[in-house]
Amino acid sequence: MLLCLSSGVGVTGSSICSARAIGQVCRKSVAAVVRYDDCVQVLNGDFQQETKKDLYTLTILSLNLAMANSPPALKPVIQACSIWFLGSYNSFHSTIIDVKAGSSLADFYLLYAHDGATNCRNFMKQSNISIPAVANRCNHVEFFAYVCYTVTEMLILKGN
Repeated sequence: MLLCLSSGVGVTGSSICSARAIGQVCRKSVAAVVRYDDCVQVLNGDFQQETKKDLYTLTILSLNLAMANSPPALKPVIQACSIWFLGSYNSFHSTIIDVKAGSSLADFYLLYAHDGATNCRNFMKQSNISIPAVANRCNHVEFFAYVCYTVTEMLILKGN
């Protein structure tokens, strides 16, 4: 039996009913930090996979999602990404040393700098955890890896 939220009264119906229930929960949850579209997107995907679509199931689902996105659940991803970002930092630093030394292989380390962001992004995906701030940091590392690779390679081809 499907439960719709209608002025707090349960009503049976089709799968449209579950969308209506999610919509009502998200409209009532909207605040400065809760965007309606984000709320619907997060709840709707997992709720559609549930065989029983009622308010109890939606409550348990939202609590499980909250726990999956709380600091203890995020710790392994944050730790792993921190290590990979440190590796990217070290690669940028090694490139500086090689550029100053006039090495023709200075751009080599920048390939590893990019790997830090790739590894972090892949680990988040495998862990089924999304951390927007970490994903944003991946974008920055990738951006600088590409830019630095290009400019370093141009410098090497020019002959320092």
